[in-house]
Amino acid sequence: MAVHDWYDALPAAVMAEVDQALDVLSREKKWSAPEYKDLSGDCSGLGEIRIDIAQVSDGQDEDLPPLCFRILGFAGPDKKQFTLLVGFQKITGAEYSVECPRALRRKKGVLKDGSRAPQCYFP
Repeated sequence: MAVHDWYDALPAAVMAEVDQALDVLSREKKWSAPEYKDLSGDCSGLGEIRIDIAQVSDGQDEDLPPLCFRILGFAGPDKKQFTLLVGFQKITGAEYSVECPRALRRKKGVLKDGSRAPQCYFP
């Protein structure tokens, strides 16, 4: 699933958080934690945009874990560009074993043919 397909399927509240994170990062010269992290190991060559959304308690559970969404991508192919490759909800961390290989395949395709990742704009 391409990033836009993933993004378009998000609930409106999550989509707004993604928009905000991308807007903040677009103004930063150097990306760093907590919004961004370079990945290593099987995900080497990728970075992740991190969107963690606090859940509001209904009064029964005091400490609900945040909802964690990740967008994997890479710096390039041109200067001052970051290509968004895949998006997913991180639940256990096991998702990386599927999403990183998928993102790396997409990255290889984009580097061969830049038209596979057309420029996109988020509201």
